[in-house]
Amino acid sequence: MVPYCQSIFFKDALSAKGRLEGFISVPQGQHGPITFNEQTFKNMTEFFRKQAAMDK
Repeated sequence: MVPYCQSIFFKDALSAKGRLEGFISVPQGQHGPITFNEQTFKNMTEFFRKQAAMDK
């Protein structure tokens, strides 16, 4: 389980570097399959693909 504040710290750090286009917060969400659905996986996959492309 990741504390919510860590997600906010990570979001802020990425935003400060201009590397975050969006942030999704799921009310009452959990870490893992309980929260994830098809759209969440799509968003996560796109995020990581963009990040990988920026590092090339």
